[in-house]
Amino acid sequence: MFKLLAMKKLFFLILLCSCGNLSSQVITLSPEADSWISSDPAAVTSNFGTDPNLYTYPWSSMPANRRIVIKFDLSSLLGATISSAYLSFMEIGTFGFNRTLSVHRITTPWLENTVTWNSPWSTVGGDYIVAASGNLNPVWCCFDRDSVDLTAVVQNIANCTYLDYGWLIKDGSEDNSQQYWQFASKEYGTISSRPVLRVTYTPGTACTPPLPIELLSFEANRVGSEMLVKCDWSTATETNNNYFGIERSQDCINFSQIGTMLGSGNSLVTQNYTFYDDKPYYGLSYYRLKQVDFDGSFSYSAIKTAFIGGLEIVNIYPSLTSDYATVIILNSYDTDCRVEIFNNLGQKIYDTNIFIQGNRTEFKISFVQFSSGTYSFRATLPSGEFTQKLYVK
Repeated sequence: MFKLLAMKKLFFLILLCSCGNLSSQVITLSPEADSWISSDPAAVTSNFGTDPNLYTYPWSSMPANRRIVIKFDLSSLLGATISSAYLSFMEIGTFGFNRTLSVHRITTPWLENTVTWNSPWSTVGGDYIVAASGNLNPVWCCFDRDSVDLTAVVQNIANCTYLDYGWLIKDGSEDNSQQYWQFASKEYGTISSRPVLRVTYTPGTACTPPLPIELLSFEANRVGSEMLVKCDWSTATETNNNYFGIERSQDCINFSQIGTMLGSGNSLVTQNYTFYDDKPYYGLSYYRLKQVDFDGSFSYSAIKTAFIGGLEIVNIYPSLTSDYATVIILNSYDTDCRVEIFNNLGQKIYDTNIFIQGNRTEFKISFVQFSSGTYSFRATLPSGEFTQKLYVK
């Protein structure tokens, strides 16, 4: 009987230990995407996503710095408790001595087959948190694996506090030493040499990464006949929302920030915002919102447009005169107009600025003092230029 009880107790302990081991799991992840990017003017728009190599290269004065971008699919870890998370690279080439490579969390989504030094970043060279998540310290002696502890960052991603956009690795000083390090990428021929993220974790209830904001509306509209565009937007909810950057473009490609507005941090009620652009482009202006979290990560809104009508009608009559000519300008906004007259030798003999009010402006020019001959009339507005020949009897 005593032996039977002892055996039952031993079985219970084995079962308990086995269950305990099952609660803690280890997963080795291969990169979802990796590439290197270069500040070399000849390579700032080049993509190296299929290269079997990854490089960090310090040469700022050239410039020819190289940086690594890498990311992993961490969706299986959402809600988990992370015991450890180590990112490691296999060294396959170097020139120089021991270096410190800093590892930074990326704050913008990117794709392996399109990422470059210039794109898709708001700041060339990559959008990342300046404070390093950790450091790699390759030693110049022999080629082996270098690892960096990313436990804290992976835990924040698992908690749905951070969005998972991967990491950027660069030389810690990016001086002019040209002491590069070369690592195997996920395309490297020897599978065992490829980068990995090894995570020890305890599964939990999966969380949902929060959307920074829930945008109800965003509009950009001209105000009456003024040279003014009003941008309005509303949010239903906001999570860790630091501020909005209002950006404008003339070609829908190159945007620049024209203002900022503080967000509401965390909000579950509707918030309304208004921003006025008093220097829109003539013709079509493109607008978008850049929403920035407190941790530096950001996202963009859809793009909206506003049109400021350009030069519509300029008329000067009569074209044959001996005393006065009448100028009529129909324009859809208030602005200045430069009026010039040139003789048949191309010499400017009349030059004045006229304030043009929206809709219709009419004024006269005296030709009484002008000699008989052919003249050129020119009216210049910010949005366009009008010329016409005039003849003085």
